[in-house]
Amino acid sequence: MPSINLEALHYYLSYRHIPSPLTIFKGIYTKLPIDLSNLKFSPVCNLPEEKIVDKLDKLLREAIKKRLSGSVGFLTSGGIDSGIVTAIASQLSNNPIKTFSLTYDEESETKGKRLDREYAHWISEIYKTNHHEEIISFNHISEKLPNILKCIGQPFSGYVSNYFISRFVKRYVDIVLTGDWGDELFGSYKAHRLAYQNPSVKPWRIRYSLLVFNDEEKKELYSKQTYKVVCKYSTLQHLKKYFCKLTAEDSLNKMLESEFRSFFPDHALMAIEKLSKAYSLKVKSPYSDPKFLEFATKIPGRLKMKNGTPKYLLKQLALRYLPKEIVYRKKEGFVTPTFPLVKKLEEYIKKILTPEKLNKHEFFNIDYVQELLENFYRNGDESQAYKIWNLVSFQVWYELYMK
Repeated sequence: MPSINLEALHYYLSYRHIPSPLTIFKGIYTKLPIDLSNLKFSPVCNLPEEKIVDKLDKLLREAIKKRLSGSVGFLTSGGIDSGIVTAIASQLSNNPIKTFSLTYDEESETKGKRLDREYAHWISEIYKTNHHEEIISFNHISEKLPNILKCIGQPFSGYVSNYFISRFVKRYVDIVLTGDWGDELFGSYKAHRLAYQNPSVKPWRIRYSLLVFNDEEKKELYSKQTYKVVCKYSTLQHLKKYFCKLTAEDSLNKMLESEFRSFFPDHALMAIEKLSKAYSLKVKSPYSDPKFLEFATKIPGRLKMKNGTPKYLLKQLALRYLPKEIVYRKKEGFVTPTFPLVKKLEEYIKKILTPEKLNKHEFFNIDYVQELLENFYRNGDESQAYKIWNLVSFQVWYELYMK
């Protein structure tokens, strides 16, 4: 049986995925599912704002039109990225299109998820789509976590919604179009907003501040024998490699370009590919069309997040197709709400992270893990929730593969 690669574990605890070419197994390596390292984010687009929106509209319509053949459906999260795709596809199609949403039951549904569901219905009503909905609960996530990790094959505590989406959507269609890549191209996540707001701060410093466990925290997390092995590895130095020789000039595009080098393909795209492949579903995004991609990467960051508004240009495009109430609201999308998930699954989590189970591998300081659990369930915050779910996902994976 192959042994655990502690360098890979070291980075997993920070990133929530294992960065290529490493795998969790010593001596075994892999490739990125799609190599995006050659994308250039040098801003050469000098068109007026309205002309840029026109070009984005034209390129996206062309990309969607090329993908309408066959048994195809559309994921609709209630936000602008998938909403634009749904709207354009409805206009281009001769028949009502099939749309799909993932929602949560009443016990698991957050306010944001409820609004996602309501706005997805609204978009469906506007464009008269044949809408389908899958309802899951937090208990479904814990029950299916072993299956999810089997699909991925490595420890992973990130984007898992695609497992439930793929299983559900495959009943109706063979291909599904999504709004993926919109956030990554135009800037939406916390790291993107911080990069835009703090142009004088090195982007890698911002990204490092958002890791699940930083290097100092992992000193406390590791057992003494584990730390003796991993102390020579620096997550900070590993992270800084993604920020070397960037072509982007502004702080936002620098962050986006660095994430296209690894975080995006290693995390989201990897999970989408493996979890959809398990159900033989093809997942495609019109935003990844080469012509659209090439144009979007050339747009200056000051227009992607104008006046602090995330995805400013996409919102201008969305106003051509969607009500302004949908365009200008906060959205959660298909991501898993980690904080309420960990709160709800207290009993399950405490059964996974027992001293007896952690002692099977002796990688972690058991006192630290138990204190982390106690502090979180007493009065915890979101950062602690991510740490706990990271450890839970590793422990479930370990018991599956390393018995």
